[in-house]
Amino acid sequence: LDDWGSGTKNRTLVLLTIFRAKQVADSEPSTSKVTPIIVLEEPESFLHPLAQAEFGRVLQDLAEEFKVQIIVTTHSPYMLSQKDPASNILLERRVFRRQLRQTVRVDTSGENWMEPFAQALGLEDESFRPWREAFFSSSPSILLVEGEIDKEYFEMLRDENHGDKRLCFDGDIFAYGGKSNLKNQTLLRFIRDKFRRIFITFDLDAESEVVETLEGLGFKKGETCLPLGIDKPGLRCIEGLLPETVRKRVYGENSDLVAALQSSRKEERNQAKSKLKHLLFKEFKAVAKPGVSHYGRFYSVVKTINRSLSR
Repeated sequence: LDDWGSGTKNRTLVLLTIFRAKQVADSEPSTSKVTPIIVLEEPESFLHPLAQAEFGRVLQDLAEEFKVQIIVTTHSPYMLSQKDPASNILLERRVFRRQLRQTVRVDTSGENWMEPFAQALGLEDESFRPWREAFFSSSPSILLVEGEIDKEYFEMLRDENHGDKRLCFDGDIFAYGGKSNLKNQTLLRFIRDKFRRIFITFDLDAESEVVETLEGLGFKKGETCLPLGIDKPGLRCIEGLLPETVRKRVYGENSDLVAALQSSRKEERNQAKSKLKHLLFKEFKAVAKPGVSHYGRFYSVVKTINRSLSR
């Protein structure tokens, strides 16, 4: 142990302590026997994020399997339990006239249990926000798509009515919130290392901006990442996969928004683009039926994703 790094050394000593606690718990009953409670102070120290997440899961699994109580104090979000959120306790010190007073338990119940922890751990930074759900997912595989509407399209493709052409993999779909977030190498590297399989889609018009970063992290175009759309003006995005009949109808009924796409003001262009994306999805969802006539271009994308995420 003396020749190992501090993180590995501390982790090994912690595991030995847990095994010893298990031995005590399994020993013959006696009047002097006390089943140990293990208290760990910031076990994430000297461990990089991926190792923290792995060690956190190991601690939780051993506590459950060995029936040994483990109490961990931590400043790391990687150590929080996703499987049993109620086991995470957030404490806050009250301050009165610049003096520390009593410690109180913060309410972390409900579906948004992570929010108070995120604030306390300083995870409210905008660069982290789009990745939060994927960050704490326990799925073995994930599909990362640009936005929430992209996610809706791919969720529709999971419908069993698509038969052997449906999107089929053991995992979740997450929206990363725009091409700029694919340039955050630190967070993207963690996401890459956290999951067994990962696939990323992005709009074709963003290819020149994101491919270099993705390839630098080991992603390969056509294997683990893929641009969406058709290489024609206005179609270099997921909407380029829609049937022409859907686009013609929406564009024809919203000529003012189409005209706003040519505005000299960036804000007006972005607003028009966002509204059209919502209208196109709404129209497609209303008329689309499983089959190549509506989903033909989507099916070719799904084939690539399934091949990658089912390996």
